[in-house]
Amino acid sequence: QNSSPLPSSDDEFTIATYEALRLYPLFTMSVRPDIENKCLHAVNYVNYHRRQDLFGEDAQEYNWQRWQYQNLLEKTLIFGIGGNRSCPGRNSAMEIIPTMIRVWIQKYNTKTRIIHSRQLPCGGLAMVTPIDKSASWV
Repeated sequence: QNSSPLPSSDDEFTIATYEALRLYPLFTMSVRPDIENKCLHAVNYVNYHRRQDLFGEDAQEYNWQRWQYQNLLEKTLIFGIGGNRSCPGRNSAMEIIPTMIRVWIQKYNTKTRIIHSRQLPCGGLAMVTPIDKSASWV
């Protein structure tokens, strides 16, 4: 487990979100044709975002604090550029997502009984309950 302290400010939650999206991108791969439409170029975001030459020796590990010391946005492809063009809501989404995550962490418990055997789980059923409540099936 990572020993980084939990983020506490809005800015820290924003960079913690960037780090989470770096390690667990929404899209794992992007394929684009070249200008002449003769060749497809593929980018594997998962492998790219774990490059030690770009993100340090601990590139495989979650460490939101790495963003406090350098601007990594120039090196990452974290959100909203799947396909041939950028998502028009990319910037507003990156403003909203950290706030949503912060509220989620403060107000809800999220649990699952699914045990993943892969490094990047494909999702699955999770139960979300208010922190002061419980569900007998979780």
